[in-house]
Amino acid sequence: MVFKFNILISHFKNFVLLLIVSVCLLIFSCAVQEPPSGGEDDTTPPRIVEIYPADNTVNFSDNKIRITFDEYVDRRSFREALFITPKPKGEIKLNWSGKEVEIEFSKPLEKNRTYVFTIGKLLKDVNRGNPITEPITFAISTGSAIDSCKIFGKVFDLSFIPPTSEIYRNLVVTAYRINNQDINPEVNEPDFVCPVAPDGKFVFNNLPFGKYRLFAIVDNDRNYLFNKDFDNIAVTNDLILNQDIPVVKNVNFFLDLDPKFTTENCLKLFDTQTSGFKGSKANVKWFMNQLFFDSTGFVAFSYKEESDDVSVNPSIVTFLKNQKISKLDLITSTELINTSNESKSLLSFFWISDSIVNISTTEKLDFSTKYILKLRINNSLHSLKFKTAPVRKFGSLTGNIYANFENKVIIFLINNDNGLIYYNNVFDINSKYEFKNVLEGNYILFAYIDMNEDGLYNRGNYFPHLAGEPFFIYPELIKINGNWTLENVNINF
Repeated sequence: MVFKFNILISHFKNFVLLLIVSVCLLIFSCAVQEPPSGGEDDTTPPRIVEIYPADNTVNFSDNKIRITFDEYVDRRSFREALFITPKPKGEIKLNWSGKEVEIEFSKPLEKNRTYVFTIGKLLKDVNRGNPITEPITFAISTGSAIDSCKIFGKVFDLSFIPPTSEIYRNLVVTAYRINNQDINPEVNEPDFVCPVAPDGKFVFNNLPFGKYRLFAIVDNDRNYLFNKDFDNIAVTNDLILNQDIPVVKNVNFFLDLDPKFTTENCLKLFDTQTSGFKGSKANVKWFMNQLFFDSTGFVAFSYKEESDDVSVNPSIVTFLKNQKISKLDLITSTELINTSNESKSLLSFFWISDSIVNISTTEKLDFSTKYILKLRINNSLHSLKFKTAPVRKFGSLTGNIYANFENKVIIFLINNDNGLIYYNNVFDINSKYEFKNVLEGNYILFAYIDMNEDGLYNRGNYFPHLAGEPFFIYPELIKINGNWTLENVNINF
């Protein structure tokens, strides 16, 4: 009897173990949205096979939207990629069933409104993490018509690093319908929100007639509002959509997305307005990593000692670490000497801060010539020896400027590999520009209209609203070759 009881206990234990394993397998299979393995590698992004209701549906009165994909998609990426504008009131719930997602609204959609649903490029599949190649957009209306106005534009920075989804993950453009009132993007929720693609482009579809104000925001907390403590923002001019102008193109923003190419702390390019520009710590860190300290460890230069490929129009950024000297004393005690004939060059000084000064020459240096820059600070001599590059390593750049403004145009050529190597000059509107003696390399061309004639780029202000000065960034890197003039690189505002 005891033997039979032990057998029953043993069978019961095996049954319980089998039950536990089965439940675990069931839970695991439900939690992991993965189709059966095998076959060739999946390189195809997810595709929508059905949407309820259909695109451009009017008189919509339901509180649910259903989207069916042709494969399992990553649920988190869907939530991050989904944008609905105008923003529905109440909560939004996502109900999943295999390859289908149901978007449920806790409160009814507003009457006589066009709602635009955008699924951005962050959406990817489960199998191999393949992202979609183009945003998916569809619209519905709770009224009898679909709004059809559009705004196209691009968010620019000074970086030609291949774009990644990570950089643009939280970058959005917000749009407000305005009626002579000022908008504070810190507290006023936008009427429309649009994600920015990895190439910087954005498009608002299905907008109603009206006057609009747009902001580009790195929205790190993803609440569509600007937080000046950790978000970035850029502003542009207001625009109007009406029956005569239903589409507006080339609405562009200038925003610092990569500290490597934010020249705020190292070039005579930006004014002192912060206007929500963040990332200063990262910029300073990058800037300091580009400098070379002398043997004392208290003075650093943007060129390495004994550099032999220096431009004949050099701008030498100089950092004075813990050095107390008046600006006038530094200017009078600094000299640049041609070591072959002991001649001295006239210098120009631009103070970026109390400890950073940009030292440049007022006239071209000689080719293939050794120079020494001397600074005397508190009876201590600091120096930088360098040699200018040979004439065969310098080229030229020319082009035309086209713009409907009366102000001057300031053009910068910034070396893509070393942002501390740059050239700049002032030119007239609708004229030809030319840069001579440019050291060979790849350059970014940045130009702007100097509206307030202060010689600095004004980024504007988000509140009270002030649009930034019009700018132009050439869409490709400009390759300068030695002994060659690159022509017809035109600037069109």
